Amino acid sequence: MINDFIIFTDAAADLPTKLIETHKIFVLPMHFEINGKSHQHYPDGRELGYSEFYQMLRSGITATTSQQSTCAVLNLY
Repeated sequence: MINDFIIFTDAAADLPTKLIETHKIFVLPMHFEINGKSHQHYPDGRELGYSEFYQMLRSGITATTSQQSTCAVLNLY
């Protein structure tokens, strides 16, 4: 079956990996910085695991995010 559309979102949607895979949803990773290092947030936590991320927050380390760039969104196509 050929689709006339694609579904995409950014990682802030926190969709389950199974749903993403089943419906072939394109997910734009969210960029964030924590503890002086830049990371990309993927729904499966591949770059920085959820446990480690939340442990850092509990210890008082703050994270910052930024808006997706137009180029990143256009590159998704």
